[in-house]
Amino acid sequence: MNEYLYNGLIAIAQFLYTIFIVLVTDALVKRKVISQSLSRKIVHMWAGGMVLFWPLYTGNTAPCFFCITPGIWICLLLYVATTKGPDDPTVRSMTRSGDPKELLRGVLYFPLMTIILTLIFWRSESLGPEQFPALAGIVAVGFGDGIAPILGQYSKKHFEIWKGTKKSFLGSLGMFLGSFIGILVFTPIVLGYVPKITHILIISILATLVEFFSPKDVDNLLIAFFTAGFAYFFL
Repeated sequence: MNEYLYNGLIAIAQFLYTIFIVLVTDALVKRKVISQSLSRKIVHMWAGGMVLFWPLYTGNTAPCFFCITPGIWICLLLYVATTKGPDDPTVRSMTRSGDPKELLRGVLYFPLMTIILTLIFWRSESLGPEQFPALAGIVAVGFGDGIAPILGQYSKKHFEIWKGTKKSFLGSLGMFLGSFIGILVFTPIVLGYVPKITHILIISILATLVEFFSPKDVDNLLIAFFTAGFAYFFL
C-alpha cells in the first residue's frame, strides 16, 4: 500500500480513538457516573496513550501524520473555547468547572507539547532510543499528571506553592507512580527497548519535583519539556 495512504488511514484511526474517549467520558459525566474533574484526567491519560500509534506509522512522513490528530485538536479546542457553552461534550469532558475558556489553558498545551516533542525527537524512520525523550515527556504528562490529582484529592494536607495551586504528597506519589510505571511499560512497547530502571526512576523523581513546583495551567508544558530534557541526558 502507498505510504501516504497507509499513514493517512492510521491517522484517521488515531483521531477516532481520541473522539471515542471524549464521547464516552462525556456520556459518563452526563449520567453523573463520574465527575467532570475525573473525566478530564481520564481524557488526559488516554491522550498520553496516543504514543501507542507511533509504531503503526511508517516512513519519513510518520511524525507528520502522527501530529495531525493533536493539530486538529488544537483547532477544535480554540473553536470550542470561543464559540461553545458548558453543555458542549468537549467542555464537559475536558474541563473542571464547565467554563469553555478553561480549554485555552492547560488542556490546549497537551496537544501543543505533543507536536513539539514529536517533531523534535522523531527524525528517523525507525523507532528506538532517539525518541525516548519525547515518549517520556508525553507519558509523564498523560499518566503522571493524570493520576496526581486523582490521588491528591484524598490527601488531608495540601500546600499552596503558587496562588490557586494546591499540591500534596499523595498527589506527588501519584505523579511519580504514573510517570515511572508509564515510562517503564510504554517504552518497550512503543520503542522496542528497555531503558535502565535507575534512569526511569531518576527521571520520574525529577518529573515529580517539576510537577510539585509548577504553577497552575502551565504544568503540562513544564513537565513535558523538563522530563524530555532529563530523559535526553540519559541517552
